[in-house]
Amino acid sequence: MTPDFTPQGSVITALWHMLENGTLPHALLITGEQGLGKRTLAGLLSQALLCEGQTDRPCGQCPACLQAAQGNHPDILIVQPGKALADEDRVSASAIGVHTVRKLEEQMARAPYTGRTRAIQIRDAHRMNEAAQNALLKTLEEPPEGNVLILITDQPDQLLATIRSRCHEIKLHPWPDDTVRKAL
Repeated sequence: MTPDFTPQGSVITALWHMLENGTLPHALLITGEQGLGKRTLAGLLSQALLCEGQTDRPCGQCPACLQAAQGNHPDILIVQPGKALADEDRVSASAIGVHTVRKLEEQMARAPYTGRTRAIQIRDAHRMNEAAQNALLKTLEEPPEGNVLILITDQPDQLLATIRSRCHEIKLHPWPDDTVRKAL
């Protein structure tokens, strides 16, 4: 069952319209308090970007959707503190460093493996150190074709203003009480 984000309002409607019309920006910043579904939304968006279905993306049925749902699609990259992009990467449990961002940029310079698009989720983006954020700026200014960056954070004020200004923000709000009651 796909989560329904429509109670989030026009911000979600606009996001799906951009996806359907092929006008999705190369960099998104999903913000909001903890527990609102930022990672879930990023996952659905990543799946929709790679979906091979003709309508209603993500379809949940095609090979790309199934791989994405199982967490093993080669064109979905997840960057987060404590997770290496390659076996030889140095990682920190508390921060995303410049080495990780440079490794990400190397991967983004290559064509996607299976389709025309690669989705990159940077979870806890506020935990990129300043050097990593500065390294990411060049990519945000001159994005390699075929890549969509999705930065996820509950502390957008911890990101450099230059990072925030180069991303289209998707701000999630607390869920309406009736939506929460129905879910429970």
